[in-house]
Amino acid sequence: FPVTIASCDSVLTFRYNNMQGFDLNLQNPDAGPKAGKITVENNYLNSLVINNARDVSVKNNRNNVDAASYAVDFTIDKSSVIDFSNNRIRGAFFNNDTTIIASNNSIYNNAGSCCSYYYSEFFGFYFNSCASINVNQNRINLEGYYSQYARGISIRSSADTRILNNQISTKSGFVDNVGIQILGSDSKRVTMLYNEIKNDGGNTRYGIYVDNGDTIYIKQNILNGLSFDVGGYGVSLYNVPKVLEVDSNQIRNYQTEGIHSRPTTGSNWKIRYNTVTNIRDKGMYLEGTGGEYSSNRIVGVPGPHIVTGK
Repeated sequence: FPVTIASCDSVLTFRYNNMQGFDLNLQNPDAGPKAGKITVENNYLNSLVINNARDVSVKNNRNNVDAASYAVDFTIDKSSVIDFSNNRIRGAFFNNDTTIIASNNSIYNNAGSCCSYYYSEFFGFYFNSCASINVNQNRINLEGYYSQYARGISIRSSADTRILNNQISTKSGFVDNVGIQILGSDSKRVTMLYNEIKNDGGNTRYGIYVDNGDTIYIKQNILNGLSFDVGGYGVSLYNVPKVLEVDSNQIRNYQTEGIHSRPTTGSNWKIRYNTVTNIRDKGMYLEGTGGEYSSNRIVGVPGPHIVTGK
């Protein structure tokens, strides 16, 4: 049952309401000015949609009176200055938003046999065409089933992003899963620091996966593939044209490779001081040309420690 309010052009506050089983839909026409301050705090509700707003506060919401309950999906579009914290939800989606703080949320999604997820991705956090993002101290646990692709945090064509101190666990059935995913040429000035990622299940596990973007920093994260059951890569790096640094990470228990890199010609990549342990096939696989690889420690790898290729 939706609770829908259209054209929210002034201050709007929802606090301490029991809307269990209801969806809260706060729509403001895209063509008009942004809505005034919107506050959604300490409610029981099913799902939430907010669009075209400024000064948004979404805090301390969950599904029902049970402190361990989780609401479904929260979506915020075309909005700015967003404080999104301490919610218990299944997933959070941000599109065309600016100045976002997402902190101390607990996200859990056991997709189970839900047919709507078959052969599709599902997300803890999803940011598309956003800017100025701070994602910190969240707990994300995604469990896919059969052909459901789990993505802990996905950054797509979004700039000026900091991903700090998050605990991420992804699991899938027969397909791949990814802890943190960075995609798109507009994903620039992205920092991943002090995150802990665990990958399980699936046919391929990726701790951190980067394809395109620029000025990417991956530092002091702990990535754990848990076992050699299926193919897996700790850090996978592709097509970043200029600046990328991978520094002082701990990468362990992946089947295929600890670090896979494919820099473009003329790029300035620095992969240094990483500790790669207990990888079955290759410690590091380096394609392409260019880049600085120094002071990495590779131990407990029965296969070759470093392999280069075209």
